[in-house]
Amino acid sequence: MALDLQEMDIFAAERLPCRPWDSAGKPEPSDLIFPSYSVRRTGDNLLKDCCRLTLKVERNLDGELSHAVPDTTIHGSLSSVHCSLDKKHYQLIRGILENNLGEPVEEFLRPYNLQDPSSY
Repeated sequence: MALDLQEMDIFAAERLPCRPWDSAGKPEPSDLIFPSYSVRRTGDNLLKDCCRLTLKVERNLDGELSHAVPDTTIHGSLSSVHCSLDKKHYQLIRGILENNLGEPVEEFLRPYNLQDPSSY
């Protein structure tokens, strides 16, 4: 699958039970409603301008018989982003990037002049 996501934005949100408005009124216009839960925005957009994300998702359709390739592979590129984060959101995004990406990508490694001099 090839995905080209344009005009993307990032915002903070909270996950709510299936129908939180049953007891507290109507849903917000910006709520994202799914069959078993909903997502409600808790703040403004984090990006100054929208960005673009392109993804290529490959699935191993022979996963039951062969593991010569991974079950799922995702390759992507993200356009430049200009964002404004408070400390809480920065730590959240940094944690996601540090712990959920499978391998270090050469493009995003720190330049040598910013690394600890004892390591090179």
